[in-house]
Amino acid sequence: MKNFLLFLLFFSILSCGSNKSEKKPLKTVDCPIAYFAAEHKNYVFSEKNLINIDNLSFKADLNNFSINDSCLKYDDYTKYSIDILIIISPLDMNNSFVNLPIYAASVDENNNVIDMQYYSIKGNVDFDEDSKTYIETEIFSKIMILSSANKAAKKIIIGFMMDAKTEELLN
Repeated sequence: MKNFLLFLLFFSILSCGSNKSEKKPLKTVDCPIAYFAAEHKNYVFSEKNLINIDNLSFKADLNNFSINDSCLKYDDYTKYSIDILIIISPLDMNNSFVNLPIYAASVDENNNVIDMQYYSIKGNVDFDEDSKTYIETEIFSKIMILSSANKAAKKIIIGFMMDAKTEELLN
């Protein structure tokens, strides 16, 4: 019994100690320039299996972004944080939930893509009780981009992911 109590005491002391594996940034670095991809700035969605111009549920637009936090370099990676504003315009919605697929491409000084990261931004479209319709809604989201410390990103290009049929519909 004494051994068990000593084990519990020892275990509790270890668990309350500082976490030495927690990484601290080495330094603040220049943030890359961010852009929206011109061909992937808009997005449409349909609740039907076959999307066409007559059955769209909503359209979404990448409206604005901001880099409000410092860009930080750690031992083995660099972290960039970008706040994104998306405008949702309802067309023929049956529920308020939206799931927006976003990508962020890290590009080096020679315009080579060095990394591509994917995000799913979830939100709800506002509903007007008086008119019983969904109304235009702003969705704010923060994405964290982690990039290899060995390859510095000079640009971040953000856009909506979409299949060929959706892209064809938008063009």
